[in-house]
Amino acid sequence: MKKVLIFVGTRPEAIKMAPLVLKLRESGFEVELGLSGQHADMVFPILEFFDLEASFNLQISNEAKYIEDPLSLITDRLSKRLRRSPVDLILVHGDTSTTLGGALSGYYLDIPVGHVEAGLRSGNMKHPFPEEANRKLVASLSTYHFAPTDSAKKNLLREGIPESQIYLTGNTIIDAVYIAKEILGKSQRVGDELKSIYPFLRDGKRKILVTAHRRENLNESIVKIIRASKSLAKSTGAQAILPIHPNPKIRKILGEELDESESFKVINPLDFSQLVWLYSQLDLIITDSGGIQEESTVFNIPVLVTRKVTERKESITSGRSYLVGDSEDHILELGKKSLKFPRNESDGLMNPYGDGKACGRIANILSGRPYDSFHSSQYSLYQALKKLKEYRKTRKKKVMRRFEGTVN
Repeated sequence: MKKVLIFVGTRPEAIKMAPLVLKLRESGFEVELGLSGQHADMVFPILEFFDLEASFNLQISNEAKYIEDPLSLITDRLSKRLRRSPVDLILVHGDTSTTLGGALSGYYLDIPVGHVEAGLRSGNMKHPFPEEANRKLVASLSTYHFAPTDSAKKNLLREGIPESQIYLTGNTIIDAVYIAKEILGKSQRVGDELKSIYPFLRDGKRKILVTAHRRENLNESIVKIIRASKSLAKSTGAQAILPIHPNPKIRKILGEELDESESFKVINPLDFSQLVWLYSQLDLIITDSGGIQEESTVFNIPVLVTRKVTERKESITSGRSYLVGDSEDHILELGKKSLKFPRNESDGLMNPYGDGKACGRIANILSGRPYDSFHSSQYSLYQALKKLKEYRKTRKKKVMRRFEGTVN
């Protein structure tokens, strides 16, 4: 039996790795769940929702003042712990300082590292910063590369990662959302509590979720994004909802832009269960969050991505999301177009990020059992065929109208 450390530090990592903890334990692995403390208290509600407890917490958040501090604190404290209590494998997720610190500690101590959500690339080392560099560095230190999509696998192959070490699994966030939907489907508590706290959720207006927190947007860009979101909501009769990020710098930059109105509401940060419930109420999302780009695909919500580049290209190429940067004109134009059509939660298309079986695939891989690869390219092909069919239908109608006009 392998002893596995799943090491997380941020809220998104906790969400995406929680179902993997459950699946590995179900498959007979001895699993430790370790926290770096990078997001401090934001991780604990996630663990509670999935009925998990941490094995340890390095508690780095109070001592990390500068961007480079978390990495040195994590490698120092985690390496000392691993010397006292060795493991056979370390699993890290994504692109944070926690991820890189966990991978470095494993490398220094000759412990194999598995990288979950490996291979995402924006192609720009400054966007997102420092996450793009973190991902590439972790790839060079890992033994197992669990790629969520075909394009992620291709990125890894281009960087010289042996194909024998790359496994196409789909993204574990889809597993997490499916589990959350199942839990929420058994009880109305979360929805009822949110409606009690925020009565405007009952008013029947179309809803736009707005989130903004990335480091590269914490300047005039975030002001433009919020201003455009408010204008969009007001001009369309919709309601923009901003769960304010706990970073105090955001409040300081936005200032008077946070003043509420009938069409713009500022609410407290949402935990994962609340966010999943809210997805079912939304008509549009405006966000710079990578996780939301993925989670929203389960609900088929159109997304305006307020970044210059994104490493989640599948949602863009499949037509579910639009890259708008901080352009107020693009946000208004594409937002109005998206709100013209009622949202259909199920369009019959494959989700480009997963089928809810990613954690099972990872468990089978680590157990040496056969597994079926998740091929996100099937989504692109299916989407292309559907668009071709629709184009042919439209073309046929136009030809018939011309013919009828000639006859008359």
